[in-house]
Amino acid sequence: PVLVVLGGAGTGKTTTAAALVRQELDEASTRAGAPARALFLSFSRAAVAQIVTRSSAVLGRHASAVEVTTFHAFAWQLVRRWGDAVGIAEPRLASPAEAKVLGSEGSITYADLLPLAHQILAVPAIATHLRQRWAVIVCDEFQDTSEEQFDL
Repeated sequence: PVLVVLGGAGTGKTTTAAALVRQELDEASTRAGAPARALFLSFSRAAVAQIVTRSSAVLGRHASAVEVTTFHAFAWQLVRRWGDAVGIAEPRLASPAEAKVLGSEGSITYADLLPLAHQILAVPAIATHLRQRWAVIVCDEFQDTSEEQFDL
């Protein structure tokens, strides 16, 4: 299920999400085989830093079981780990300028990350593995999230 928490700046949306994550991880720790990890995704490194700052105290003992990253960094993790599944054996991330000057052979750009991540997640075994990895996934700052990021 998808839950949307609405509120103005500074009203505690991230803290509320962290409390939900803590509750989910508390419950997961009592169920055999349930994932005891969570994933927070956001659109920028600044937002990620705010999530870490705002949620650490709320998460308590679960803080180390929560991955906080940007959508593009998450996509890059997928490409590095499972790039072989979509024909990218040794991925190299290049800026658009690097790709233009050095050629794009064997490299991917920032703009390629989300589409490649979607291709990787289309592989059933990978999708199944990732669905079992986290008890809950939180998309922070949803209003700044593109459709492509939400689909991821």
